[in-house]
Amino acid sequence: RVVECPQPNCVGVAYAEPGRRKAMCFVCEHQWDVDASGHDASGEANFSETVRKCPKCQAPIEKNGGCDHMHCTKCGRDFSWTGAGFANTDHRGQGSQPGHVDPQCCIQ
Repeated sequence: RVVECPQPNCVGVAYAEPGRRKAMCFVCEHQWDVDASGHDASGEANFSETVRKCPKCQAPIEKNGGCDHMHCTKCGRDFSWTGAGFANTDHRGQGSQPGHVDPQCCIQ
């Protein structure tokens, strides 16, 4: 399940694996005891619909709108939410790639 980081002013999340008591925020790297946090249930998301793991580092990434182009802030990998893949993994500024809904999303 996905849980929100309990640190003030942090918008990060962690993936709390079943059977593990500790979680670590992928943004600020804060570690906490999931059972004692009070944030374990309130930050829970439907993992299969809104969160997928980065294909390179396995960090959970939540999609909350926009096109299918995703960028992992942990390892820097670019990938398609739909799994269509990109011909070039660093395609920002090159316009539309397979899997894009909005061809203007990456043009800077």
